[in-house]
Amino acid sequence: MWQFVPNLSVYLGAACLLVTLFGLGPAVRAHDQNVELHRVGVRTTAEVVSVRKEHHHRRHSTWDEWIPTTQQTVDGQTSSTELGRYSSRDEDAFHRGQRFAVLVDPGDRDSVVLASDAAREHVDGRLHLFVGIAIGSVVFLGIGIPAVVHRRRHDPRLQRRGAKAARQAARARAAREKAGPG
Repeated sequence: MWQFVPNLSVYLGAACLLVTLFGLGPAVRAHDQNVELHRVGVRTTAEVVSVRKEHHHRRHSTWDEWIPTTQQTVDGQTSSTELGRYSSRDEDAFHRGQRFAVLVDPGDRDSVVLASDAAREHVDGRLHLFVGIAIGSVVFLGIGIPAVVHRRRHDPRLQRRGAKAARQAARARAAREKAGPG
């Protein structure tokens, strides 16, 4: 049983690495945007003007997400923004006419984040999750790869296979040399 642990560690490390590659970048961008808008954003009230339903289908599951589009006014200019980052699987999470506080980048009115502490904690939590997965990847690969290499170097069965392959290669080379050119 223990002989599979190194390989399992490498596989888990590779899986964590893939999750990190696809998730860490968006999580960092969301966190940076959130931090920046809490620093320089203009606080205003947004109103949900529409909610779009998006159906997802995977091999063994399906689900629906509801994505709000809000309208907000800053310095007399009104803009609409789809808040895909805040989509919800709860159909009742957003409804037309709903109002909540947002922060808007005065230089880019499409850059909008929810102003609530809960939304900020959600973004922080997502970043921490992906950093944790990245650390797990390093740990799994750091343990698994050296263990697999060590096992392959010192496993008597693998050494016998290697010696047998070397003898077969030597015999084939000798037979080719004996046969001569052409």
